[in-house]
Amino acid sequence: MVKQRVKIKQAKPKKLNLEQDLNLEPAKPKKLNLEQDLKTEPVKPKKLNLEQDLNMEPAKPKKLNLEQVMVTVKNEMVGLTSLPFNTIAGLALDEETNSPTITIELVERKAIPDSMDLLGIYEVTTDEDGGVRTFRRIGMRKRGDVASASEY
Repeated sequence: MVKQRVKIKQAKPKKLNLEQDLNLEPAKPKKLNLEQDLKTEPVKPKKLNLEQDLNMEPAKPKKLNLEQVMVTVKNEMVGLTSLPFNTIAGLALDEETNSPTITIELVERKAIPDSMDLLGIYEVTTDEDGGVRTFRRIGMRKRGDVASASEY
């Protein structure tokens, strides 16, 4: 058996000239005439009616997810007051505004034993998106005391 050696020629890299390869002419700079270019008429503002222009129906009030609202209120109240969260004590839905009013308890003062902790009772009103709009403390109690609903 005779072995033959085959030499493979390596191709030399070709320099690219895009303008020449694509038969393009170099771009010519455009001369600016500011006086002529700036002579434009002012645009008159058009009154927008998005519902009519986009053929849309008026937006319906969205239904709030109460679980999500309670989590949002809990997180915002802890952030606003810097008090530890204890519990959500009540929830009422305003039928006119469709926004809930939530009663929560925050730990005002920690004590030993825990049954002597002071809890602040807060009434929180929310906006359309479920965020805190207003809050006020409506009472205080010791953790060990059982408060009736008529007290706050």
